[in-house]
Amino acid sequence: PDENSIVQHLDWQPVAVTVLWLNSRVLRSAFRVVCHRANLLGRAIGDAIAQPGGLNCTAWRAEWCGKGCETCDDGRMAVAILDYNAGNVTSVAHAVRRLGFDAEITFDHEVIRSADHVIFPGVGAAATCMAVVRERGLDVALREAVDAGKPVFGICVGMQLLFDHSEEDGGVDCIGLLPGRVRRFELDDPTLKVPHMGWNPVSFAEGEPIASELATATDTACYFVHSYYCDPDPSVEVIATTDHGHPFCVGVRKDNLVALQCHPEKSGPVGMSILSSFLKGA
Repeated sequence: PDENSIVQHLDWQPVAVTVLWLNSRVLRSAFRVVCHRANLLGRAIGDAIAQPGGLNCTAWRAEWCGKGCETCDDGRMAVAILDYNAGNVTSVAHAVRRLGFDAEITFDHEVIRSADHVIFPGVGAAATCMAVVRERGLDVALREAVDAGKPVFGICVGMQLLFDHSEEDGGVDCIGLLPGRVRRFELDDPTLKVPHMGWNPVSFAEGEPIASELATATDTACYFVHSYYCDPDPSVEVIATTDHGHPFCVGVRKDNLVALQCHPEKSGPVGMSILSSFLKGA
């Protein structure tokens, strides 16, 4: 090529690069928008399928348009999941939502009062957890919920904190909704470890409502992570037991208050059945 054609080519090159760069920016932006809307639609349809109304429910329209209009309210039951900076709370919320219920992680007392169900989950040390529970007044909120007849479900450390006292952290006074103490495992068998971690067979009491959707109420494997166990007063109804060096209580019930030491949200289909039974009124 001659000198003029080379100069013309070089003059146009920055313009062409700029045009291509602008087009790529626009395309990337458009692609992000499409992906975001598709993700919203997918989650909304999944929620709609999971709930009793199925695809006839109008909930997906509220999610898609983003307005949350009252006309699109699907009437799902609200579940308050207590927030006291403990671990594993988000996993519980995800499990509840997969079952088709609205879940809100909260320490707002008005939200807790207006909820249909209350879940008190968590992983953590008793002293630290109780400090935040008291700071946020969640011990009061739990008493109010129980006294009002609202279904309340304690999970793992949430179960332990319902009792009078825990031996953890040198001794901690807990909420005291259930008489009894929380004790550390003292095991004679050197092959058994503390913390007790992993899957263990759980036996539920015959006719226990929270186990109503399980194929069998005995030797049902659930997931555990804990170094302390609950030792209820004889006046407390024990609904589930397992064994780690010795038999011990992993489930209790008092009227509308139920609690388990295991993690339903991490126990696969068995755990989802347990959560489902609770949310359906067990």
